[in-house]
Amino acid sequence: MSSTESPTTADSAEGLSLPSSEAVAVIVSIAGVGTILVLLVLIIVMAMRRYSYIKRRRSRGIISEHFGRNSMRASQRSQRISRLVAEASEGPSTTNTFNINTQLLPEATKTSPFPPPPDNTFPSSAPVEIELEKKDLDLSFLNTSTMDTTAPRQFPSSDLLLLDKLGEGEYGPIYRGDAYNLEQDNQSRPVTVKMLAQQYTSGDRTMFNNDIEMLTSIVHINVVTLLAMCTDDSPECILLDAGLPGDLLTFIRDKKQEVSPLGPTVQETYNILKIADEISIGMSYLASERFVHKDLSLRNCIIGYSGVVKIAHFGLGPVLYPEAYYRVHDIDLPIRWMSPEAITSSQFTSASDVWAFGVVLFELFSYGELPFDEKSNEEVISYVVREFGKLKCPHRCSAEIFEIPQSCWATDPKLRPNFAYLHDQIFRMTGQTDVSGSVSTFGSSPIPVLESGMR
Repeated sequence: MSSTESPTTADSAEGLSLPSSEAVAVIVSIAGVGTILVLLVLIIVMAMRRYSYIKRRRSRGIISEHFGRNSMRASQRSQRISRLVAEASEGPSTTNTFNINTQLLPEATKTSPFPPPPDNTFPSSAPVEIELEKKDLDLSFLNTSTMDTTAPRQFPSSDLLLLDKLGEGEYGPIYRGDAYNLEQDNQSRPVTVKMLAQQYTSGDRTMFNNDIEMLTSIVHINVVTLLAMCTDDSPECILLDAGLPGDLLTFIRDKKQEVSPLGPTVQETYNILKIADEISIGMSYLASERFVHKDLSLRNCIIGYSGVVKIAHFGLGPVLYPEAYYRVHDIDLPIRWMSPEAITSSQFTSASDVWAFGVVLFELFSYGELPFDEKSNEEVISYVVREFGKLKCPHRCSAEIFEIPQSCWATDPKLRPNFAYLHDQIFRMTGQTDVSGSVSTFGSSPIPVLESGMR
């Protein structure tokens, strides 16, 4: 019985043998080709459907040039900001920088450390554009009669007495000192001394020489100018007008104790407007010479011994007033004085200086309060850039006068007035509140004036 079943079982096993490796390869190849063909067919079908969808929407005129809405908005925002910044610049795109500490705020910072503005950073509902021509304004304040034309000369170091060290500048220490016989009158005059470090580098030497060249080209009574230089002796230095001890911010804060608690008087308003007017004149001159300050504030102004306000920039702001700056990537930025486009694009123009001038007016009428004192630096950035926030009117400033800084804070740089126009407006207001008194006399405490009338 068993001998007859064995052949049948063997034949069955031989009939169920697995296919060879060549057959498996052929099957896999056929399956792969089939899969590829199916995918190609699906891709073609989807492309045809997409093409038909786009064609239908184009025929209705409701499709954009770019498919991605986010990329379109980003591109439009970038183009809009670039266009507005370029249009806000006066004259050629190449500008000088009135910044004695030229490393404080680089002229061309390509990337901004701050978030970009929303899509409607420059809304169409901005204030009506102010269009002015020079013929409409009295520009006599820019003529040579208002300029200090004393040419800088070599000054012997033996006639220079260094007093207090103010801090470290970009290429060496900065001192307050007395210069003897500077005016050939055997008298001493307080000066600010910017010294070249004794162990200077080639970069220090270049910045020192550039400083001399720049300051020599600035000649105006409302701007700190180069009085003399000491480059034949060691240590080498330059002498700048020092004026009264301290700066305009210190002066105005001290005067707060003398103002009437009942409200601003006519004399007080007149004096503040005269200070603001002299700053606008100095900035008008700098703008006409294509200089951009980039850090205009009361701390960067001084008062000469004749009572004349002068615009300065010794680069000591972050040292003396750290609360006024926001340090980002080793750069100290005066965020609370910066315009939205300066914050978002790191581009500074005369229009951004105008914005800062509006903040200067707030400083004057608030007697030196820190702008946005209740907000952190990060909150200021968000408030100014994203919420279009502005400073509130100080209680000692009238609504009519406050219209001037409000015009400086137009979100669109094109809509901000220039400094010549601001001078014209402030000068008219000083005429309306005309009273006797020197430019910076508060109550019974006038600024001392040198007998020689030296400025």
